[in-house]
Parts: sequence; structure tokens; C-alpha cells
Amino acid sequence: MRKTADVIELKDNNTARIMLYKHKKCKGCGYCNKTIHPGSIIEAANDAGAEKDDKVSVNIRKKINILEIVTTYILPTVMFFAGLLAGGELMKLGGPDFLGILMGLLFLVLAIALYFKTKHRFLPQYSAKIVKVIAKKDKGGSTNVKLA
Repeated sequence: MRKTADVIELKDNNTARIMLYKHKKCKGCGYCNKTIHPGSIIEAANDAGAEKDDKVSVNIRKKINILEIVTTYILPTVMFFAGLLAGGELMKLGGPDFLGILMGLLFLVLAIALYFKTKHRFLPQYSAKIVKVIAKKDKGGSTNVKLA
């Protein structure tokens, strides 16, 4: 996702703290993401050589969280099939014919409940990289737009 930001401070030659802008089409619906929003101050890789008070274009990517993937996709699938197997074994012992499906669905519901109970623990993490400098601020405080 590409966003515009101001450089607030330089941490070192390769890292800067930036404050994100609200993009022109933003209506504040929260669709973009809930943790990276206009006004957020984050650290970004400064490969473009931006300086303090520059207006920059930033590329933001969400980092992959393996635990979130396991809890969201793999655990419900495994639980469903484990329930089917458990229900099948109970059917062999004389249970009703629909017990396999019922146990599979019950285990699936338990996995989904576990997901919703732990969902708040998976705060997304983002990596930001300054792609280019849009405008530089001169010593007088005015903005000079960089043409290139």
C-alpha cells in the first residue's frame, strides 16, 4: 500500500520516523487498516535519503504472522477432520449415523470460538520503506516540490 508521509526525525542514515497523511480518497471508513492510520507515527527504512521535514512517498507492507495463519486456517481444518474421526469411532461403538458429522461440526465451532477469543492477540505488524522524496522543505520553511 502506498501512502504519503512527513519525515519527523532521522534515527540514523537508514531509518526515519514518519507521520502518515490521509490520502485524498479516504473517507475514514477504517478499511485500509486499523493500526496504520492517518496520523500514525512509525519507523521506515530511509533508502531514498529523505531529510527531516521532507514530504515522502512510503510503501507499507503487512508482515506475515505464522501463528495467525495457523489459528485462522489450519486449526479449524484439523479440528473438523479430528471431529469426523472421533464421531466415526463413536458410530462404530453403536452411536447414531449422524454422529460423525455432528462431532466434526462441534470441533469446528470450538476452533472458530478459539480463533475469536485469541484474535485480538494478533496485532498486525508492518514494514515501511520510503520510496521517494516528493517535496523538500527549505530553510525558510516553505515546501519546494521536487520535479523528477
